[in-house]
Amino acid sequence: MSELSTNALTHMVSGSEARTLQITLAVTPLFVAISVTDDGGHPEEPRVTHAGDEATHGRGLSIVMTLAARLDITGNDHGRTPLAGTAPC
Repeated sequence: MSELSTNALTHMVSGSEARTLQITLAVTPLFVAISVTDDGGHPEEPRVTHAGDEATHGRGLSIVMTLAARLDITGNDHGRTPLAGTAPC
């Protein structure tokens, strides 16, 4: 949840006080799903990057994909929702 929320805050349109971020957590006996919806602003869809050994950024979605059984990203530059889901431990 922290990684998806941090990415949303980092890449939302800056300079406006009226931005929103919605975090949803769903837990059932069969799965755990986390979604983070933002107001958009970045023209490119979030994507997995391959950071160098010394890089301080660029590993977040790789970590999410490793931990999640599934990662879906919906929306456009006016708002996106990454949804990560996995079976409970």
